[in-house]
Amino acid sequence: MGLFTLIAIALLVFGSQYEETKYPLIGKGSPLQGKVIATGASQSVAYVKFDDGHEFKLPYARNNLYTPFYLNTFIQVGDSLFKKQNSDTLTIIRNRDRFVFVLGEELNNRLGPQWNE
Repeated sequence: MGLFTLIAIALLVFGSQYEETKYPLIGKGSPLQGKVIATGASQSVAYVKFDDGHEFKLPYARNNLYTPFYLNTFIQVGDSLFKKQNSDTLTIIRNRDRFVFVLGEELNNRLGPQWNE
């Protein structure tokens, strides 16, 4: 039982490190542009693979105007993603529609103070 636990912990640690290097985190300073060919989610993070072979990890973002409102579940295969360098705004183009998320932020908070009046 102890050996199994040790192996499981090692796999979790090394698997996590593999994801960190395979999918670099896109931050404010990084530009981003591409068409999504694969996507996945883990907790509040989105994993995205582009048609040019690059793979990235996008941090938490939420826009309450959309369903689903979390970025990691909103992104779909076929979406085109754009983010300018030194910007935290991510634009998603899907079927000629434009969707906006701000990395690390929540937009259009319907439960804000204006709704408590």
